[in-house]
Amino acid sequence: MEDGTEEALLDKINRKLQDPALINSSSRRIFMVPNPLREINEKAYDPLVISIGPYHYGKKHLKAMEVQKMKSLKSILDRGRENSVDKYVMALKEMEEEIRRFYSENLDHIDRQDLVEMMLLDGFFIIDFISSTNELTDFHRRNVMRDLLLVENQLPFSVLSTLHSLSMDQRGLNRDVKDIFVEAVIICFNGMVPALPIIERPRNQGIMKPPPPSEVRARDLDAKDMLGFLHDNVIRTSRRRVRSATASSPWWRRCLAWASRLPFAHRLPCLAPVRTPPRDRPVKCSASAEEPEWAPAGIYELRKWRFICSATELNEAGIKFQKKEGKLFDIEFQNGVMSIPTLIIDDYTESIFRNIVAYEQYDVGVISQPFTDYITFMDCLINTGKDVGLLCRCGVLDNWLGDHEVVATMFNRLRDSVLISAVRFHYSEIFIGVNKHCDREWNQWKANLRHNYFNTPWASISVIAAVILLLLTVLQSVYSVLAYHHPR
Repeated sequence: MEDGTEEALLDKINRKLQDPALINSSSRRIFMVPNPLREINEKAYDPLVISIGPYHYGKKHLKAMEVQKMKSLKSILDRGRENSVDKYVMALKEMEEEIRRFYSENLDHIDRQDLVEMMLLDGFFIIDFISSTNELTDFHRRNVMRDLLLVENQLPFSVLSTLHSLSMDQRGLNRDVKDIFVEAVIICFNGMVPALPIIERPRNQGIMKPPPPSEVRARDLDAKDMLGFLHDNVIRTSRRRVRSATASSPWWRRCLAWASRLPFAHRLPCLAPVRTPPRDRPVKCSASAEEPEWAPAGIYELRKWRFICSATELNEAGIKFQKKEGKLFDIEFQNGVMSIPTLIIDDYTESIFRNIVAYEQYDVGVISQPFTDYITFMDCLINTGKDVGLLCRCGVLDNWLGDHEVVATMFNRLRDSVLISAVRFHYSEIFIGVNKHCDREWNQWKANLRHNYFNTPWASISVIAAVILLLLTVLQSVYSVLAYHHPR
């Protein structure tokens, strides 16, 4: 009896070890958003109008777009003067195992035919959408673009690239067809993804015709899905700035940055990530700031930088804010002036940031986290609607939502359950410079004066009136003394 029970247990464990979800799991990138992030704002991770891939397939409110997917397939076949999908179906069947491995969830409930049909319709819809030849309105297009940027609404990039290559007439092309495709993706999402490089294309030119050459090359990228491709392209175009910042850092910091990328780095306190400070425990601009309770042991001494105060508090300390031209992450601080590129806040901003940050936090292949660092930076600047109003007046924010408090709440919640690196934080040098500015006695005195005596127009008037009254009192006293010693 015991032997039979033991054999049954071994068989059970061995069967579990053969689960496809455990095989090559380190290379899988299309995952479900973990509960700690999803619980904060579930709607930000769910599609509005279209399902792509298996995770949201079949939901009632998304079924209307299934007709549009079929229209896209027919449109591409008509442009290529084809009347059969045989070659595409055969190619996708050969990729079936590869496709299943791309998803972190088990897809055994989807049979081969349904999976191939899903990849075919979803893939050609995306290709047709990128080509700008479909009949969607501008509003509907933006909803679709928003849905195509969701972590859970992705296709393997290899599926898109394969379908596009097979559908193109490559005769007479002097460029790699994959380069043409990746450029078309960037052009499609221009203005939708913050910090994405701008590539212009003549009006009404679809991806069946090559867009103008750029620096983007498919061979330079190792994207697993569209969201990952766009994220990696942002990093690639920002690499020069990041490298120059790293090169100017001390040798020990460069060594720690390299060591923090090792697989076991999270087990070492000195290389552990740092949680952003809780909203009810703000970090003050003070030279005597103590190590916060939320910081891992020893990390506070190692990282050599502290979180900065809100925009209003920094402004009271004499720091000015101004907008600058350039990419979103190119923030500068010099001579008491912080220069920040303008960020437009609209109905899609939170969803886009949340999904890109989720990708940075949980994808095993991500090393650099520019979006996570950026929202941490902005969360430090923004505590209340008053901070948002200040940044809007300076041109740093362009608030299309209207309500400053809504924007403040959005940034405050964006960094919940989010980790940043202690030694690879993009804005550490800026934080050091800002805190040095705040730690100067004159600036602390000036900030205290502004906060306590010049925080409102009426308070300023009262202080000025008190000063005038004091001067008049002094003059009266001097006059009385002079009159006593020099009577007429």
